[in-house]
Amino acid sequence: MREVKWATAIPLIGGSAIGCWNATGVKPEYHLSYTAFGKNEKPLEEYWPEVPRIVLDEGHQVPSDRLDFINSVCPCAGLSQLSTAKSKEVRDKSNKWMFETADVVLGKIKPRVFWGE
Repeated sequence: MREVKWATAIPLIGGSAIGCWNATGVKPEYHLSYTAFGKNEKPLEEYWPEVPRIVLDEGHQVPSDRLDFINSVCPCAGLSQLSTAKSKEVRDKSNKWMFETADVVLGKIKPRVFWGE
């Protein structure tokens, strides 16, 4: 049986990524993220120090290896019914991570499956 190849996008603390690891038996190839989530992702970096963290807003290049799936936990506060954002501009800014990440994943990496929480 072929080994599954996968990655994460904005894994945050890593619960979903660890669930994928438990399901596949394979650690992710890398984590895609942004500078703004560094503190949130510190526990996952310490848990898997060997898994590279590719920081998209720092201009890091995305690997071109074919992946089976990418799991995402993109922050979507602007979509929440509990959002305190009063204006469309503020809501759009808080949703930018989802759109930018989807563009990179679907436009450049093109995994067989892209899913998220």
